[in-house]
Amino acid sequence: MVMDGQCLLQHVLSAQRRTELDSTKACDTSAGADVPQKLAFAPVELNKEYFGFAAAVTTPLEFCLVLEDLPLMSQVSVLLEDIRDELEPLPRAHLIPGTGCLVKSESKKKWCRAEILHADSILTINLVDYGHDECLSYEDHSKLRKLPKCIVELPKVTYPCMLKAVRPAGAHGQWTDEAAVFFQQCLDQRNLQIFFREEVSKCQWKVDVLANGMHLAKQLVDAGHATYTDVMLGLRFQELSCDECDEDAEVSSQRFEEIEQIFKEESDSNLCKISHIVQGVSRYDDVTDARKLQGSEVISATIPTENI
Repeated sequence: MVMDGQCLLQHVLSAQRRTELDSTKACDTSAGADVPQKLAFAPVELNKEYFGFAAAVTTPLEFCLVLEDLPLMSQVSVLLEDIRDELEPLPRAHLIPGTGCLVKSESKKKWCRAEILHADSILTINLVDYGHDECLSYEDHSKLRKLPKCIVELPKVTYPCMLKAVRPAGAHGQWTDEAAVFFQQCLDQRNLQIFFREEVSKCQWKVDVLANGMHLAKQLVDAGHATYTDVMLGLRFQELSCDECDEDAEVSSQRFEEIEQIFKEESDSNLCKISHIVQGVSRYDDVTDARKLQGSEVISATIPTENI
C-alpha cells in the first residue's frame, strides 16, 4: 500500500508538470504569433530602369512612386474589396511605429493597408498603397484592424523617394511652394523612367526620374528652383542636354556611369579621360573651371550621399 501511494503521488506530480509545460508552450506559441505585423517592399535593383508613375508628391525631398506592376495593384485591390467588417481589432500593444494594419480610410472611403508612423496623442499612419498619410486621435485606435494573412504577405505598392542630385535654390535650404508645384506638374504623367540610385534607409530611396526623356533634376535647375549638389553633376546634365536630340536616355545613362566610374578612381589625371567621354576639349576646360570653383582641391568624384 505504501508503494502504491508513492506511485500514485509520482503520477499526480508528473501529470501536473506535463500540464504546466503544455500551458507554457501554448503561451509561448500565442506570444510568438501575436507580434506586430510588418509590410515589406518588393526588392528593386539599383541603376536598373523601371517605369511607373507618381502616387503622392510633396516636394523633391518627399514623394512616392508606383512601379508598373499591374498584377500586384489589381490583386491588392480585389482582396481589399472582399474584406468584411468582421476583422480582429489591432491590439493596443501593437500601436508602435512600423506596425502594419488595416484602416477604413476617410479619404478613400474603403479599407486600406496602412503602416503606423507615429503613435502618441495622435496616430499618424501611411496608406502604403497610395503614399499619403492620415491622422487619427489615439482614442480612435479601435478603428484599426489586424491584416488578414493573404494581404500582409503582399508587398507595398508605393516606394517613398527623394530626387537625387539637387537641393533647393536660395539661402534658406527649403523647397518653395513654387518649386513644389513645378515638381508636381513635372511628375503628373504616366510612364516615368525611374532609376533607383541609393537606398537612403529601409523605407526611402534616392532616385533619378525622367519625364518625356528629360531629367527632372535638370528641369528644376533650369527653372531656377534648385541647384546641383555637386559641380560635376551640373557638367553631367549639360552634356546630357547637348545630346538629347540625337541620343536616347539609356545611352545617356551609360555615359554618365562611365563618368561616375572615373570619378570613383579619384585621380587628377582622370579629368583627361572625362574630356574624351564628353567629346570635346571645351568640356575639359569646363572641368578645369569647375576645379577652380572648389579651390586647389581635386573635386571628389563620388556623388554626395548626404540627404538632399
